Amino acid sequence: MKISNQRPFFESVEPIDISFYADCLVAIARLVPDEEFLRILHPCLDAERSYAVKLVAVKALIILSQQVGFCFAFRSRL
Repeated sequence: MKISNQRPFFESVEPIDISFYADCLVAIARLVPDEEFLRILHPCLDAERSYAVKLVAVKALIILSQQVGFCFAFRSRL
């Protein structure tokens, strides 16, 4: 749902909370299909985006990869 005057976080002129938005992307990744998540993630990595926005995407991907690695390591112990 998008209100008419609402913009994506990466178009904000205000400073962004990198950890908060990275956690939001992680939550989104868990709730939507992979293709949809990639559609949401790609604009964050556009060349014209700020380093903070790109860092949000990278941090979210690191969190997801660490959690997937943890799940596989945990399963192998069972």
